[in-house]
Formats: sequence, structure tokens, C-alpha cells
Amino acid sequence: MTSTVVSGGLWTLVARAQFRANRLDHNRTLSCNSTFNGKSIYSTTVMLNILFPPSILMNSTCFVSAGGVQCVCRAEAEPQANIFWMVDGSSAVHPHFNTTTTYAGRTAVSELTGPRASNVSCKASNVVGTDTYQMPILCPLSEGNTGLMVAAVVAVVCIILGIAVAAICLKKRNPPTRACDLLESRNDACI
Repeated sequence: MTSTVVSGGLWTLVARAQFRANRLDHNRTLSCNSTFNGKSIYSTTVMLNILFPPSILMNSTCFVSAGGVQCVCRAEAEPQANIFWMVDGSSAVHPHFNTTTTYAGRTAVSELTGPRASNVSCKASNVVGTDTYQMPILCPLSEGNTGLMVAAVVAVVCIILGIAVAAICLKKRNPPTRACDLLESRNDACI
């Protein structure tokens, strides 16, 4: 805090406050309160504009659809991020791929559709920084894996039924032994 005497007996007092802001502080308000001789004076409120680099969100994904690939990349940043796509080592360009990007607040959502690919990544960038994400490509069950999945389920059910039938047959073939049958000299005691 520093104070200086201004002309006419007036004093100027300057106080500085420092804090470490993060992305959660974006659009929060900040004001100052000063009290002198029991009177409080509040400064005008200032809205914080916190800039931060893009962060690609966990719900970004790719999947095989209708013989091609469909991907969604979501990134949060301030200022808003631009999203770029790389497919099999090259930038995804028209006419093979179609991309659309929409913005909601500080979140950018970009969608990519096009022919099948084996390696897709999205890159989100703004003036503060960059984030890149290598996207796994998910194959839905409707893409030819359904028959294999049904066969696996049927096989597991058959194995479980086979084990159950074998256990029942073994139990019927060998009835439980009574304790008195084990004692040959005491057979007359068994009822």
C-alpha cells in the first residue's frame, strides 16, 4: 500500500492486490471496498476476462457410421478455439470430408464426416495455446459385429447349461452317503 500527499492536503492511497486467476474465474466480477472514518466506498465492478488455452473435452469421439467415419471434437477455451482435423496424416479437406463447427459460449463443437479412416485427430487452437487429441475410432455393433456377438453369447450360455446338466447327472448317479453306511458293524442302527 502506498500513500502520497496531493495538493491542498488531500492524500492518495493506492492498494494493490494480486491473485492467481483460472478458467473458473472467467466472467466473475471484482470490486474494491474502502473504509475511512466509518464510511465505506465501493469501486465500480469489473468483470474478469480470463484467457486460457484450449482443452479438448473427454466426450470427443469418432465412430464408424454408414460406411464412413463420423467424429465430434469439443474444446473449451477463451477466446474460442478454432478446430482443425487431421485424417491419416493429412488435413481433412473437401470434397472427401465435411466439417462444421458451432460455438456455445467458450465451447467449440466441430463435426467431421467422410470416408473410413484409421487415424483421426483434432487440434484446437487459440492465441493462448493449442491442444491435440488422437481419437479412437469406435465400431458400432451394427457394422457386421452383431453376428459375432450373438454367437459368443450363445456359446457362453451353452457352456453354462452343459456344466449345470453335468452337475445334476453326477449328483443323481452318486447319492449322498449316509454316515451309518460307512460303519459296517452298525448297519442295523441305520433307519
